Amino acid sequence: MACILSACGALCLMVALLVGKNSSDFVRAAVRTSGKIIAVIKKDGDDGPRFYPVIVFQDRQGAEHRIESPSGDNFSPYVVGEPVSLLYTANNPGNVRMDSFFSLWGFALLPAIVGLANLLGGMTIWFRSARTASEFKSHREFQA
Repeated sequence: MACILSACGALCLMVALLVGKNSSDFVRAAVRTSGKIIAVIKKDGDDGPRFYPVIVFQDRQGAEHRIESPSGDNFSPYVVGEPVSLLYTANNPGNVRMDSFFSLWGFALLPAIVGLANLLGGMTIWFRSARTASEFKSHREFQA
């Protein structure tokens, strides 16, 4: 059990590192701009409705781009006409992310938390079982 938890934890941490590196590379290469929410699309799903903002922004060359956010929320924190801070890659203005902590780092943070919990849980089980086995052995040697 300890080995499985630790292995799952290590795997989740590797995923978190890869996703975090991807986000870091994106932020380092991205161009910062501002946009405006022009609509909020409601899509019904199995777990209830989700709301996706539609954003318009201009790139460095002045070309206007309209994007629908790929991530939605269970409630609509977005207001039509609200300005938003964005990051996009200069060579691909369609590669846009909202300039917020969760949009940039959330997909790395979640597997990191799960990975740390699994790794620490597996190590705790392993150390406790090793200590219990050691105490049992020394207790048996003491009685002999």
